[in-house]
Amino acid sequence: MARWADVAVLLALVAAPGCFTGHLLDRGRRVESPVAFRDVVVAGDRLLVRYDAVVTDDLGAPLGEATRWASVPLAELRGRASVAADALDPEWLDDAAARAAGGTALALCPADPAADAAACAVAGPRAAVTVDDDGSNLALRVVDAPLAPLPATALTRIETAPWVWPLVPVAVAIDVVTTPPLVLASPVFFLFGD
Repeated sequence: MARWADVAVLLALVAAPGCFTGHLLDRGRRVESPVAFRDVVVAGDRLLVRYDAVVTDDLGAPLGEATRWASVPLAELRGRASVAADALDPEWLDDAAARAAGGTALALCPADPAADAAACAVAGPRAAVTVDDDGSNLALRVVDAPLAPLPATALTRIETAPWVWPLVPVAVAIDVVTTPPLVLASPVFFLFGD
């Protein structure tokens, strides 16, 4: 049996301006934003990065944290002074696949070298975390390599929670009944954008 709070939320979403389907998709959107780099490995022609991310909803309310692995082709970073985040094409890996890839682990020097002077003084291959003075623009730079820094924003993931998809047909049906003009006009928005 449905709780009164669930019924109230459902009625509020139906009564809210706009389409129920749009509100449902907005509610289920998840954004993972990297906040710290943990491990860096050069595996063949790819840079593997393990990082911590903050998970938020579409409005920026925190939902939790995640640790992820991403793989970025070195060719996308090679020979450039900088690279735009949207120009990169990372591939996300599970923990087992990342560890099975092998490669050369790099010592990771934090943004504040005083925090871990030993990691920054390593003679072998290493990477350094860079941050602007205002704390923005987190990036990862492979030291002494002709590679552009990897901007953390390139690893941002925007996904829709799996629980949303089974509800979409019901949401569309509600929209057809409650806001038929909006449903009929929606192809124009999809064709021409906002």
